[in-house]
Amino acid sequence: MQFIKLSFLLIFSFYTFHVWAESSLEYVKKTSKLKTLETRVEEGKKNILKLIEEKNATQDENKRKALIDDIKAEHKNINKELAEYNKLHQEIEYKYPEKGMDLREKFVLKREQTIEEIERETSVDQQLSETKRNVDKKYAPITGWKLESKEEKLKELSEDKKPSDKRKLKLVK
Repeated sequence: MQFIKLSFLLIFSFYTFHVWAESSLEYVKKTSKLKTLETRVEEGKKNILKLIEEKNATQDENKRKALIDDIKAEHKNINKELAEYNKLHQEIEYKYPEKGMDLREKFVLKREQTIEEIERETSVDQQLSETKRNVDKKYAPITGWKLESKEEKLKELSEDKKPSDKRKLKLVK
């Protein structure tokens, strides 16, 4: 009887380990697929920005129309991959609730963006500069800071670059 209990326990533990290992392997495969989709979406956004810059730089109407068609096709592809990303993210979240925090830290649900939103998306430096400009504008009366417009800054820079009346000495060997 002991032998039967022991063998049953041994078989059950091997089966449990096998199921756990298979489940863990499936989780790793799905998270790597999520990472791949996330990378594709980011590359697609970069490609759209590059196409928009190219479209804005060209004057040929036929080339502009072709670039607009390319932008639309890339945008459609991005939205398809985002839908797959979000579906896979939710599937993993509900299938593996014990790994929920790890999943939420690494991957965030993403929403579809219009082409205009992608175009307006800015870098961190641009966002910080814009925020500083807004803060300066709002609190200038309180702090007494003088706000300089872009024209004033350009004028100052051009004045600095004007040749001076002073003589410049040349070093001779």
